[in-house]
Amino acid sequence: MRIFGDDDEELRRRYSRRALLLGLGQIAAFGALGGRLYQIQVLDASRYAPLADDNRIAIKTLGPVRGRILDRNGIVLADNVESFRVALTPALAGDVKGALAFLSRIVPLSGEAQEQIVAKARRAGRGTSIIVASDVSFDQVAEINLLAPQIPGIETEIAYSRRYHHGAGMAHVTGYVGGVEKRALDDDPTLRVPGMKIGKSGLERGMDGDLRGASGERKSEVDARGRTIRHFEETRPANGIDVITTIDTQLQKLVMDRLGRERRAAAVVLDVATGDVLAMASAPTFNAQDAASPATAAAWRSLAEAENQPLVNRAINGLYPPGSTFKLVTALAGLEAGVLDLKERIPCSGSVTLLD
Repeated sequence: MRIFGDDDEELRRRYSRRALLLGLGQIAAFGALGGRLYQIQVLDASRYAPLADDNRIAIKTLGPVRGRILDRNGIVLADNVESFRVALTPALAGDVKGALAFLSRIVPLSGEAQEQIVAKARRAGRGTSIIVASDVSFDQVAEINLLAPQIPGIETEIAYSRRYHHGAGMAHVTGYVGGVEKRALDDDPTLRVPGMKIGKSGLERGMDGDLRGASGERKSEVDARGRTIRHFEETRPANGIDVITTIDTQLQKLVMDRLGRERRAAAVVLDVATGDVLAMASAPTFNAQDAASPATAAAWRSLAEAENQPLVNRAINGLYPPGSTFKLVTALAGLEAGVLDLKERIPCSGSVTLLD
């Protein structure tokens, strides 16, 4: 007894043709896919390998520790103190506003401060770390690390703040540090370290290249969500070198105490045998620690616009008549010209009257 009719053969032929066409289609699709994979992975490997590494490898610049400033006897004038800070990486945080709102429960951040951080994150780029808070307490750091899974993109770091041991007396000698305001493409990569400080005046500015040091680099492998899997390569930063000055701290204090009686004054004490600057004082002065620490715009404006201009170093920037120190020059000129002799005396009343 037959189940199928005489057209069974025709059905089998149709099925065979369809199977053949389907097979050829699959072969063509897999062939095209294999060809594309071969092109990407083999032929264009030199093009796509660096892009893949950029996605897989995260590079973080490590900042150096700034060198110290010492007087001629080894007394520390400026050094660093270890502290904690909080950094935000927008690419890992996702919702920056949400992360900041959560963080503000631990570290107080005003609404205005949060808005400024969000704006800064947009300008800096999603992969750049931004300093959110400085001088964070140990208890706050512990709580942030405990809740780290709930606030992705937020991490705590060890930082170093500048400390001045003779803030007012040595302010014009040491100067102070501040943030990097503008950067050029060919600048030192160290200047791109988040929270990097550079010299703004005094020795901090004049010897900034030596004090600053050089940055390091850490390469880490990250997953698709930006989470660190492992650190596989690290170049340690080269810390800045110590700068030893010719200043004598005790003599500097004596000179500053004397100038403190004047409204505006300046004095420089030199070693006549070597030319070393033993003391360099300017009054009025300011506290270098206050200038280096973050300050409000109003506080900085009051210091910059103070009546007697305490930020001006009159010892090097002021213009004054030479006074009695120039008498040696005129006396030697008179002796050489023969119009004076060693026994001649010239009275000096301390002033001269000029008539029209």
